[in-house]
Amino acid sequence: MSSVSAVILTHDRLPMLKQAVSSARWQTHGDLEIVVVANGASRETIEWLAAVEDRRLVVVDLPENISPPLARNEGYKKARGDWIANLDDDDLWAPDKVERMVRAAERDDRRWAYCGVVFVDPETKVMAGRPLDSHDRIMRMLPVAYTIPGGLSGMMWRADAIPGGVELDDLPYTDDWEVAIRLLDEAGEPARVDLPLTGFRQHPGSWSAGVDEDRHEFDYVARKHAALRRGQRVQWGEHYRFVAANAARAGARLAAVKLYLRAIGHRDLRSVPRLFGALLPRKLQSLSRRTLLSDRDWVRRGEAWLAALPDSE
Repeated sequence: MSSVSAVILTHDRLPMLKQAVSSARWQTHGDLEIVVVANGASRETIEWLAAVEDRRLVVVDLPENISPPLARNEGYKKARGDWIANLDDDDLWAPDKVERMVRAAERDDRRWAYCGVVFVDPETKVMAGRPLDSHDRIMRMLPVAYTIPGGLSGMMWRADAIPGGVELDDLPYTDDWEVAIRLLDEAGEPARVDLPLTGFRQHPGSWSAGVDEDRHEFDYVARKHAALRRGQRVQWGEHYRFVAANAARAGARLAAVKLYLRAIGHRDLRSVPRLFGALLPRKLQSLSRRTLLSDRDWVRRGEAWLAALPDSE
C-alpha cells in the first residue's frame, strides 16, 4: 500500500499536540511518516518532540510563527509520502483512519479522500456527531459552501493530485475550503469513508473570532472559483451556521447567537432552532446537542476509539 506523510501543524498547545502525535503514531497503516511543523513553537515543545523515540518522526522547526497555511506548505515540502494526510494539533485520528482512507481511494482510483467526524471537548469526550450528508450534496455544494466536516484533519490527497503539488494559498481561515475546491476541480471527485475517523476538538481557541477576516477570505475564494459555481449563489447562511456551531461548541455563547442571527438574515432556516439552542444554559445545550443533533450509533463509534487512545506522555 502507498506511503503516507501525516503533516501536523503546531504552535503552542503542547498537551493537545501530545495527543495528536499519539493518535498519528498508533495508525495501523504500515508505511507512515509523521512530519510535525513547529510553527514558532516554545522551547518546551521542541524539547518534547526531540525526546519522542520514533524514527518516523520528522520535525520542521520554524523559528518564527508564520501564517498557518504557509507553515503547512513547509511541512509538505519535507513530506516523502505518496499521500499527504493533515492533522491539526488539537484534533485526533482513529487508529485505522489513514488505512481506511488510502484503501478507499486506491480501490475507487481517486486522488483525494475525506471522512466523517465526531466533535470532542477539551477532555476528549464526544460532544456531538452524525453521519455525513450525501456525497452528491457535498460535492454539489462545495463550490458555494464548505461542506466537508473536520477541516483539513479529515482530508488527505495524493502528493501528485495537482500538477506541481498542492500548495495552500495564504488563507488562515478558509484554506481547507479553497484546497477542497481546487482538488475537486483539478483531481476530480474524492473517495469517501462514511465513518467517524476524525475527532474534531472544540475549545475556545478552535473557532475563528475573526469573522470579518473570514468573510474577506470567503469572498476571495468565491471569486477565484466563480466558474465552478455555475450560477449558484454563495451560501452565506450555511457559512455563518457552520462558524456559529463551532462557536457554540467551544462555549462562545454570545458569538454563536450573533452568528446564527447573521445566518438567519441570509435565509438559513436551519439556523432558527439552533439559535434557540444557543440561548439555553450550557448543560441543556449539551443535552440537546447529543439528543437532537447527533446520531447515537455514530457517537458510540467515535467514543469507542477515543476511549482506546494511548497514553500521550
